[in-house]
Amino acid sequence: MKAREAMIALPGHAAYLKNEIERALRNEIDGKQPDFMHERRVTFAVLGELRSPDCVALLGKYLEDQRDPWKDVPRGEWPRSAPNRTYAQEALEKMEIEGIYPPRTGLPWEQSARADLWKIWMAQVRSGVRTYRFKGGHEDYGIDGPVDAERIPPLEISQPFLPAPHPDEVAWIEKRQLEKAVEDWREFVKDTARNPTRQAVMKLARGFYDKRLEKELLEELWAESSDAFRAIPNHADFVEAEIRSVFEAEMIAAAEFHTLGTIGGRELNPSGMYSMRSRLNDVLASQHTPDCVRMVCKFLDDDRNPWGYKEKTRDTNIELLPPFSMWAGNALACMLVEPLPPTTERVKGDQKLWLRNWRKWRDQLKSGVRTYHFKGETQRYDLNGPVSPFVAVLPPSVPDSWKPTGWWIALAGVELGAVLALVGLKRRKRILGEESPRV
Repeated sequence: MKAREAMIALPGHAAYLKNEIERALRNEIDGKQPDFMHERRVTFAVLGELRSPDCVALLGKYLEDQRDPWKDVPRGEWPRSAPNRTYAQEALEKMEIEGIYPPRTGLPWEQSARADLWKIWMAQVRSGVRTYRFKGGHEDYGIDGPVDAERIPPLEISQPFLPAPHPDEVAWIEKRQLEKAVEDWREFVKDTARNPTRQAVMKLARGFYDKRLEKELLEELWAESSDAFRAIPNHADFVEAEIRSVFEAEMIAAAEFHTLGTIGGRELNPSGMYSMRSRLNDVLASQHTPDCVRMVCKFLDDDRNPWGYKEKTRDTNIELLPPFSMWAGNALACMLVEPLPPTTERVKGDQKLWLRNWRKWRDQLKSGVRTYHFKGETQRYDLNGPVSPFVAVLPPSVPDSWKPTGWWIALAGVELGAVLALVGLKRRKRILGEESPRV
């Protein structure tokens, strides 16, 4: 509250925020960067928190602003932002101006009707026939600031501008919205197949979900999305680019964390970035393909360790962020490849052995002495793709960590003694002539 009052007291605070909006808009037009899109929306949100007549007047001007640098962005690229007029309307509604709140009905045409109402309201304020006040306040304002309440009394809108919808109408609208969402997704799948980009392919790999849809339709949409993803010839290249982008972001964030103790200028727990890797694993687990297996195998040799992870003395803040090579082993396990290398469970915390076995598994695939298949499937693969079902599968080898214990030594000694005794008995019989030689 004190910070808001201090900012409102600054001369020209509305003009400063206007310059920030215009700067962000120019950056969007020039660079098409989503960070700038976020910056513009945040600046409008700040205006909505500052209940001052200067900010109201500024937002009134933006109600007519149709500029939208993202309107021509093809489907499947960066998410489309809204034009300035939409953000201005959202900011005005946050200000809690009395007498301007018709009820929300949820109807699809309500947004347009509310926009028209705000334009009428602002036109009346500009012409001097209406004043306004903020909720809980006692001062009335016109377009230029405080006014004499007796001279221009505030006008009220007491009747809702739209009637409450009938329940059947709401049900029909919700059904139609779901149908439209499914239609849009199927169109997106077709567009991505024709013109794949990294963002679109990753969105396609995650699939479409809405809990209101029937299970059969969800399964049908998932099958369509999965088939489209696998049909893209270089789908693994797009996933690899996304993985490398995540890793580079981690490298930058880790450098800042080690130097300043912050991430993105905020005091965040580094383990929060684990969600970025987790989302990658979700994609690989749901869309496991031989091309993705071959691609992930490349990262088994990437021992970069941006967070300083140590197996023996793990910092609780970064225990979920091991080196990239260990992430690759986890990703392969998520992809349900079988048979797994030995000691895939991290026995007694021996992470190095666990990673070494995954690398051995990869090298055996390269040399052609091992194949794999996905859980529940019969088709076998090596790193070059599908192989004949008659190709032998290398059985799991003895784990490197296996060492003979006392029981194993005793058992081996008994077996060796029995063999030597049997050989000695046969030799003695032959010497004594008790066993005639065979003809």
